[in-house]
Amino acid sequence: MALFKKKIKNENSIEENGLKAAKDSDSAADESGLVRTTLIFPPDWELTSQEKYVYMYYHQQLPLLEQNQVSIKGVKLLPYNEGFVVVAL
Repeated sequence: MALFKKKIKNENSIEENGLKAAKDSDSAADESGLVRTTLIFPPDWELTSQEKYVYMYYHQQLPLLEQNQVSIKGVKLLPYNEGFVVVAL
């Protein structure tokens, strides 16, 4: 019986750690529940510093979003092989 109680205690601590991690990941959220998105450049993108600056500039202009909300500022079509690639910000 003692092992069972210990196991429940560990599960609770795991859940508490998960909640703490979730709160830390939402650190960009303010009191109204709005979130500032993060801009990430994948390593395989070969962007010049000027291109990165443009993306960062437009990223700063974006409004705060609610949780799980999607907002698209601009769309660009790039020819690739016999098709195209869509880049959205």
